[in-house]
Amino acid sequence: MGGGTQRVAVHWDVMRRSVRLAAAPALFGACLLAACAKPAAPGNHEAANRTDANIVAPAPEPADADPGRYRNRRYAFSIAVPPQFIMEPPPANDDGRVFRAGGAEIRVFGSSLAGGRPFAQQIEAAKAGLSGVKTLRPSPITFRARGQAQEGREVQTILARPDDRRLVTLRVTYPPGDRAAMRIADEVIDSLRLVQEAGEARLSYDPRVLAPVASTLAIPPETGTRLAAVKLIPVDRLEKLGEKECRYGQSGQTRLCEASKEAGLAIAADPGPVAAWRARFGATAVNPRDLAAHSGFEVEQGAEGEGVRWTFLNQRSGTLILERMWREGGADDALYREVIGSLRFTE
Repeated sequence: MGGGTQRVAVHWDVMRRSVRLAAAPALFGACLLAACAKPAAPGNHEAANRTDANIVAPAPEPADADPGRYRNRRYAFSIAVPPQFIMEPPPANDDGRVFRAGGAEIRVFGSSLAGGRPFAQQIEAAKAGLSGVKTLRPSPITFRARGQAQEGREVQTILARPDDRRLVTLRVTYPPGDRAAMRIADEVIDSLRLVQEAGEARLSYDPRVLAPVASTLAIPPETGTRLAAVKLIPVDRLEKLGEKECRYGQSGQTRLCEASKEAGLAIAADPGPVAAWRARFGATAVNPRDLAAHSGFEVEQGAEGEGVRWTFLNQRSGTLILERMWREGGADDALYREVIGSLRFTE
């Protein structure tokens, strides 16, 4: 991207979750980062740490990517950007962006956790220099808060730590007491999505409600075949994993909680072609399935409020496999429909 300032065009009508923005007032300059003294721009957060350069390999955006969102391929996240905000030139290491409208500022960036600071320390660093901090809906992988910076400026921030390799930080400032600006800040914060990849496939999810965990897929009819996968489960289930307090299936027996048995959505890639997977099922009933302009098929099993649906889709490097496992009383299925609806492929 060139060195000139760029205007971000936003088409809210094509967003999956429409962001209704009030007309922005003239907003003031922001002292956005924690200490409010010489805030570091994206690119300066990890100048000495280049060990995570391959967290997300650069790749072109899908042709139908929503132009109303800023996407960062290196750290696998995106946010919605209000149409009145101007994007500043990118930093050399492409860890994020700064957007400004009048004096208001949106600052979003990713950083490496290869050196390893506990999430609690990252949270304390984010709160440094702020007063009146109010924490909003914390979770094991996110921290969201409001506070006041120097000279009374309002700050909203969210930190998302989906794994031990990366941290995504989003901060927005706005005039004190300005309700319209507060709504805009809320909606920008709410729009943060992280990206999970498998092969050429990409799924976006809300880190406030879903969390990625390492898992495996056992695929019928020969369930001895297991594939390494990443599974999105409700964040409130994370702390239960490894504890002996879960009941799966109809036995009623208490057993260790494990990701592969949890209700959720798993994603995996396999180098074999879709046709080879289809042949495994023989005469078993399967249903044709197309998603994101990629063809494939589905197989479903279920009984008494529990079930699993496997979706197999053709991709250039082989087969993408999605496993949607549900249980009665589990997370709202709308969460997973949104994630599946975000599926895109890079070719």
